[in-house]
Amino acid sequence: MAKLLYTLEDHFDVVAVERKGHLSGLLSLVLSRVFAIAGDVVRAKVPNGSY
Repeated sequence: MAKLLYTLEDHFDVVAVERKGHLSGLLSLVLSRVFAIAGDVVRAKVPNGSY
């Protein structure tokens, strides 16, 4: 699950860079940060080595 969230973070990070200055770029940046935080939370809840 954490891997999927980090993949989504990377995707939206790339979109944010490509659309810098546009509303969609800002939204993509926010979504990137949300998925990064969610991935960190999921990874912290999973025992070591299980993700």
